[in-house]
Amino acid sequence: MTQLRHFFSKKSVQKIIILLLAFLSVCVFCVNLQKVDLDSLQSHSRLAKFFEKITQSINGYNVACIPMFIAFYYLYSKFYFDGDKVNKIAVILSIFFGIMMVIGYSYQQTNSWDLVFGGKFQFFKATIVALGYYSMFYIMIKKLYIWLDNYNKKEHTGKVLNFIFEKHPFIVPTLIILVCWLPYIIFFYPGTVSHDTRGQIYQFHHINNWLTESVNLLSEDVYINNNHPVLHTFILNGFLEIGEIVGNYNFGMFLYTIVQSIIFLIILGYTFVWMKKWNVPIWIRCFALGLYSLLSFFPLSAISFTKDTYSSAFNIIFVFMLFDMTVNPEKIKKKSFCILLMIDMLLLMLFRNDGVYRVVITLIAFLLFNKKLWKKAIIILLIPVILYEIHLKVLLPAFKIAPGSKREMLSVPFQQTARVLNEHGTGAFSKEENEIITKILGDSSTLGKVYDPDYSDNVKNRFNKHATNEDLLNYFSSWFNNFFKYPTDYVQATVNNTYGYFYPNNSASIGFIDMIPLDRSSYDIKFVDKWQGERDILINANFAIKKLPVISMIYSAGFFVYFLMICIGYVIYKKNYKFLIVLMPLITAVLITLLGPVSGHWRYVLPIMFSFPIILSMTMYVSKNKNETT
Repeated sequence: MTQLRHFFSKKSVQKIIILLLAFLSVCVFCVNLQKVDLDSLQSHSRLAKFFEKITQSINGYNVACIPMFIAFYYLYSKFYFDGDKVNKIAVILSIFFGIMMVIGYSYQQTNSWDLVFGGKFQFFKATIVALGYYSMFYIMIKKLYIWLDNYNKKEHTGKVLNFIFEKHPFIVPTLIILVCWLPYIIFFYPGTVSHDTRGQIYQFHHINNWLTESVNLLSEDVYINNNHPVLHTFILNGFLEIGEIVGNYNFGMFLYTIVQSIIFLIILGYTFVWMKKWNVPIWIRCFALGLYSLLSFFPLSAISFTKDTYSSAFNIIFVFMLFDMTVNPEKIKKKSFCILLMIDMLLLMLFRNDGVYRVVITLIAFLLFNKKLWKKAIIILLIPVILYEIHLKVLLPAFKIAPGSKREMLSVPFQQTARVLNEHGTGAFSKEENEIITKILGDSSTLGKVYDPDYSDNVKNRFNKHATNEDLLNYFSSWFNNFFKYPTDYVQATVNNTYGYFYPNNSASIGFIDMIPLDRSSYDIKFVDKWQGERDILINANFAIKKLPVISMIYSAGFFVYFLMICIGYVIYKKNYKFLIVLMPLITAVLITLLGPVSGHWRYVLPIMFSFPIILSMTMYVSKNKNETT
């Protein structure tokens, strides 16, 4: 009886749980989630078949499993039941991450959740792997939160770091970043042209293109529209016009690259001044300098002719000004601070059509935590929003510039309709419903054939720009009714188009590296041929780095969303809720991205990526300061 009590004692049960969790964590690397070929099974009884499936699904013949098991057992023994405290936030995040790791893998492999929900045995395997991931994430997050709680390291900076970050916090980091960027600026001369950039150039020069065809023009003489921010379109083409004047389009576009790079460098350089002001740990400043200097997204964004660079750069300013306001709300009583904040918010809206949502939602959150300052906050919010609305509703129509297409915010319902047609054919809908779909998205009999689970443009580009409000109302009525008929297809379509933002193993690119060719009879924008070898070295070096263990994660959109969620979790864990204000523009950006056209694209997490060191600095500040929320 004594032995039985000892066996079921608290410590014994904990050891058994730790052994099980360590085993499950190793199973993450040994269990194959791919479906077993049922035709290959030789057994007859259910139990025998079950063990045969196990045999085909697990490969434990790997000596690396032994040190992994020992490492996991040691970590879990030391930290899992540390102080008998269960970190509820870490549990919630870890459960979500564990589930998304198996669901993400399933969608990456099959464009469905079949590798998780495709039968009892699949669910059994997926549960094992998810529990293994849960265990690893829980320990990482719990240990991270404990480390943050106890961080009190006295820093002893050497002469070099003191010279860079204390004596010259702006000029020296900026010059270091510039030196690291120079190979990209030189060898990718004059800059990179994306598909979107080409459309912006064409519409400015009255050349028909996909952007023009997607909207109802207000005048046949004006092809410019607001699908991409008009301000950016004019700036971009202004430099192109300079190139035309001097007889060299490449030179004009290179001037754009230089101006954009300078503005970007000034903003990044100022972040080190900001970090010095708030006494951010030197290791974070070193990390920020390495990130800004070496991660390809930064130099490639600096030389890219896209709106994302400016909008994400202005988002950095917005985030650290929000931090200043959160720590000291009285800041908004300072005239110069308010003017700079309003200018930045206006630019954020003008360079990104969804910027208005980031600004409005964030300022509303600030109001909720600072009700005494509501008059000042409302004025600060209203002035840039009113100016933006005047730009949108008065200036653009006055110059016959058409608004953007309605289709840009309709990826979710359009993908759901297309998936149902792809899976079940036109018989899934009544004749009347097919006619309704045809009025909006073209012939319903071909819609399912063009459906791409990860990319909505194939479907939404078929949107009929002449569709009336009544047509849209009928479509949404039909779409809503069919949700109850095809809920699984609707959910799967949405997950398929968004899972990349919650699955770090879904690798992104290294940034814009292409020169999408323009009409050479009108323009001559191209890379310098003799530098092709140097460009190949830079591209291949970055792709090689992207494959390295651990480092590869920073090339994943999902990694940055996970990082943001962990920081949100820590703010909630510390009950210092007011700092959610600082993260609100990034949270809003992620939520809007879930309505976007593509799964896991790196440029949609640029706001998080560019603000990465600021968010990290904020998290460290929260760790050292008590909750002062009123």
